[in-house]
Amino acid sequence: MSIQDASVMGYNAAVATAVRLYKSGCKAVLVLGPPGTGKTAMRYEIAKQLGLSHIFMLKLSHHDVPDVAGVPVPDDEDKRTHFYASADMLPASDLTGGVFMVHDETTDQNIAQQNLTCQMVFEGKIHNYDFPENTFHFLTGNRVQDKSGANRLVTKLGNRVAIITVTPTPDELFQYGAMNGWNPTVLAFIKMKGNEQINPSDQRGENAPTYFNSFDPSDPAQLAKPQFASSRSYEAVSKYMNYIEEHEPGLEAGNVASDVAALLGTPVALALVAFRNIAMTMPDPERILEGKPVPYPTKQEVLWALTLTLASRCDKKNLQNVHDFLDKGPPEYLALAARIVYDTKMPAISGPALHKLIASPKLKSMFSGN
Repeated sequence: MSIQDASVMGYNAAVATAVRLYKSGCKAVLVLGPPGTGKTAMRYEIAKQLGLSHIFMLKLSHHDVPDVAGVPVPDDEDKRTHFYASADMLPASDLTGGVFMVHDETTDQNIAQQNLTCQMVFEGKIHNYDFPENTFHFLTGNRVQDKSGANRLVTKLGNRVAIITVTPTPDELFQYGAMNGWNPTVLAFIKMKGNEQINPSDQRGENAPTYFNSFDPSDPAQLAKPQFASSRSYEAVSKYMNYIEEHEPGLEAGNVASDVAALLGTPVALALVAFRNIAMTMPDPERILEGKPVPYPTKQEVLWALTLTLASRCDKKNLQNVHDFLDKGPPEYLALAARIVYDTKMPAISGPALHKLIASPKLKSMFSGN
């Protein structure tokens, strides 16, 4: 009987687990997962929570072992051979304040490179070079089944690190995007369509490609042209959408679909552009922000996009107008706007209007205790 892998978790849970492991005395954590899931990006949050002052990145798979481990140099005076590690690839041994040593693309390393990584993790040194005191090692990599060029992780390295497999969720990406100024239509698409399978008849269940993550290493077409939806590619699409809305608002939908397909692949791109075409029929957000009357939309796609647009553009002067408009409809849209405003615009937007928004009877339980 197979047992489900309990070390597979979402992005936020992976960060929290890594921090607990480090604080408990673990000196090395390896995060595995498909391409584009934000594994390497975790370094900032984890290092911050550990209170470490320095982050160093090493892509050993890009170098020969001697580039990092150094080469033997004979010393005639004491009749010994010394190794001089590369000073520009490793942190100075006397650094203080804690070091987060990131070993990126670990599973792309060959056996010799993995052996060197094993020495760094297990011994905290390379020959006569010592890592600074209070150094934590953070390893990332794809899995062999991802067909990304990853090699098998040697067991002696795997047994010296804690291993987490990360699988982000649409809600986590939505939250991240909302806090980082992502395009409202892209966010709305992720929120509304993220959990849907691209092919509803696919029998793989939770492993089937969805509009949130369409990565499918079993698809020959995708391996021949590796474009798929992931956290990383959606960030690129958000930047693209923000660009064309500002600089080329009249760009034809066919051109938009072709451009987005270059980032997400065709199936997801077509669905996103169709979603965008509907969302673009929303009433003018500026009229709502100014408190002018507009008809309340009936289509979900329009409501999602409009709510996110209003939340991203509101300020102290127009927040009351946003509240009054969204309060006319189902509570989930008012709640969505309130959550985004509360999480991303505090304290700049704090005041009576924000208090009224989060104190709305519809949302009382949502903000209790915050």
